[in-house]
Amino acid sequence: MVYGLWFSSSEGDLLKLGATGRKLTERHVFLFDGLIVLCKSNNRRSSVTGQVGEYRYKEKFLMRMVEILDREDTEEVRHSFEIRPRDQPNVVLLAKNTEDKNTWMAALVMLNTRSMLERTLDSILLDEEKQHPLRLPDPSVYQFAMEDSESNIIIEEKENSGTPLIKVRTRGFLVVVVVMQCSIVVIIIIFFTHFFHCVYTYLSLHGYITVS
Repeated sequence: MVYGLWFSSSEGDLLKLGATGRKLTERHVFLFDGLIVLCKSNNRRSSVTGQVGEYRYKEKFLMRMVEILDREDTEEVRHSFEIRPRDQPNVVLLAKNTEDKNTWMAALVMLNTRSMLERTLDSILLDEEKQHPLRLPDPSVYQFAMEDSESNIIIEEKENSGTPLIKVRTRGFLVVVVVMQCSIVVIIIIFFTHFFHCVYTYLSLHGYITVS
């Protein structure tokens, strides 16, 4: 079972199908925001704590470098899906049942899609910054455009050996920063709203989420 579907990490047990399509090996899978790690369980017993779970690293895949593909059930292989990296051999993993497979697929598809959309957002913000760079008018026209200096910044005195804080500074700078931050927040809200809508629609259409 995969836990923490909407959080930063998940883990669970899956079976890995061998290259010949016959041999199955157990794998403990750790799924992070941008990485999936396959390990071999190596449990041992301790006289103090009893059974201790250890894992031997086998392989890893960057989520932004893979495709997640569903696989139809056959008589030999059921509840399987495929990880298709760009520069590594494909890996076929098998879940315990349909529900377990759907849970893994939902987590993988969401992380894979989010990685792609985050790169798209970074590109959009970079282009926006290049097309509309911050330009302040000449201080002779707008006095708050002058560079920060001792004459327009007041630093609070240290208290209890703490870090000194800026008490007052150029208002114009603050206004520009607030406007820029508001614009970025709006872009991010729109982006993630669209992202979650796309992911929810995809998962619903492919049966990973049941709409009641």
